[in-house]
Amino acid sequence: MAKKKTEKTRQKILATAERLFTRYGFKKTTIGDICYEGRVSRQTFYRYYLDKEELLVGYIMHLTAGFLASFEREAQKRETAVDRMKLLIFEYEELARSSTVLKMLYDLGSDVLWRWSQRSESRDQMRQIVDTFAGVIRFGVEKGEFPECNIEWTAYYIYQLLNNAFFATPSLYPDVIKSREEEFSAEVTSFILRALMHPMPDGYEIYGRD
Repeated sequence: MAKKKTEKTRQKILATAERLFTRYGFKKTTIGDICYEGRVSRQTFYRYYLDKEELLVGYIMHLTAGFLASFEREAQKRETAVDRMKLLIFEYEELARSSTVLKMLYDLGSDVLWRWSQRSESRDQMRQIVDTFAGVIRFGVEKGEFPECNIEWTAYYIYQLLNNAFFATPSLYPDVIKSREEEFSAEVTSFILRALMHPMPDGYEIYGRD
């Protein structure tokens, strides 16, 4: 019962923070605002999070866990690697589009993104997502849908490409992307599937991975 209550309180703080970050921005939102809006005491807040950035990290990891769980659940209904890859790309794009807070991180004028990128949690998040892409590619290779390739390097390449496509590019060219969102999404997916049929040669090191 205590564990359930603890998780409920954590989710309440995260949900409140998301609303306020979306409404006022990360920098303008204070811990006091979150406590007042969420009707929790400061003592309760600090029991879960050291400061506002720790809260942001918790929020990002919470979103990542939800994204991966949703994919794993739906992937069982897809029999082919191509369909699973399409699903994974779609789920990642939905993650990028649905969270205003994640979009804020990719504001080029924000130093929050840089600080996030230096944290161990950022590397953990990257590994989780890259490993998920690698799992789909491996499944495709085993089934003969994709040719043999350097699976980890290819998964990392796809991860970086999607970060640029769904986070960085919309920040740089919001009006252009918005006007042709569906077309852009289809082009990205098509490009990745074509690349999987003509993979990079083996032997490349993966930057940023152990």
